[in-house]
Amino acid sequence: MDVKPQDIEIHIEELVLHGVDVADRHAVAEALQRELQTLVASEGLQTLLASPERFERYSPAPITVTPGMKSEQLGTQLARTLHGGWK
Repeated sequence: MDVKPQDIEIHIEELVLHGVDVADRHAVAEALQRELQTLVASEGLQTLLASPERFERYSPAPITVTPGMKSEQLGTQLARTLHGGWK
């Protein structure tokens, strides 16, 4: 199967972030999207593409948010955690 990164659409139905200010949600989402695009373009999603049904209800391990972490850093960390589980 020859799938290009620009052909991939990832739908995250729900992302629960306890302790994150609601005003930061857009910055977190933008950083998450940007980093996922970068990771998929550079490293792909071979495992996910080989058995997508495995990931229909994917729930990654919790991550720890450090005090003072910027929204952009959180979004990037979330993307790396998600992508790491999809490899």
